[in-house]
Amino acid sequence: LTARTVLVPLFGGWRPAMVAAGVAMALTGALWMALFRDRLALSKHAGLKEVFSLVHNGGLRRVAAMHFCLFGGYLALLGLLARALIERGLTPMQAGLSVAGWLVSAGVANFLGPWLSDRLGRRRPLVLVGSVVAGAGLGAVALVTQALSGGSVGADTAIACLVVAALGGGSFAPLLLVMLVELASIGPTRLGAAMGLLMLVGQAGGFLLPLACGALAREVLALRDRHGWEADVLGVPALLHNRPDRIPAAVLPKIQQARSMYERVLVVYGDCGTGGLLDRALEQEG
Repeated sequence: LTARTVLVPLFGGWRPAMVAAGVAMALTGALWMALFRDRLALSKHAGLKEVFSLVHNGGLRRVAAMHFCLFGGYLALLGLLARALIERGLTPMQAGLSVAGWLVSAGVANFLGPWLSDRLGRRRPLVLVGSVVAGAGLGAVALVTQALSGGSVGADTAIACLVVAALGGGSFAPLLLVMLVELASIGPTRLGAAMGLLMLVGQAGGFLLPLACGALAREVLALRDRHGWEADVLGVPALLHNRPDRIPAAVLPKIQQARSMYERVLVVYGDCGTGGLLDRALEQEG
């Protein structure tokens, strides 16, 4: 919300704004190193072999799986949500307000969820209820964004669904980090390594989940083999899911190539963010 309206005009473009953000992060790191000192005296530091042995820890694997879905999904939404809302008919300002409302709600839930968990002395109820609420909210977002282009619902409905999803996911997201501290098998000497592995898994989720949404070639091949269809599969790169505006231009040459080789051509796709451009391109191709 503030990047487009405040920061970019202030710095004169996206590139200077990103450079300024990088400089700010570097200065923050330098100030942290200069002003803060470790006060926890560890009996020994974990060696490299001990760090890699953490992957065999069942508790850590369970927490990492949840973090993969939650944090990875958060990163994926952060990159795709605004574009998807705009392509469904919202103005850039409405899309920005929707994303801002989602982030603010998640921030509020990041405080209230762990606080309530401490008051109850329980972690599992917050994780279970939060995940159900987040799933229901995101499911509603998917339905609402489909209805936005038809005009049957308004932007306020989309914002409300995003807020519900944010309250659910945000309420237990910090608890996943707390659960690492509370795992007796981790301990203070390996907490930093465990936290690093958890962040790595979450970042991997942010990269892999959008690709999993757009990659259909394997499923189509499985259907072909199961039903014995005499067909070849020509795919486009799954990485195009991150640049959906380029999908139609990548699909059309494949159609032309297939027409020169086969009697019949079928296009199987999930329209993840092209805003109908792929549908129109296919109509023009007949």
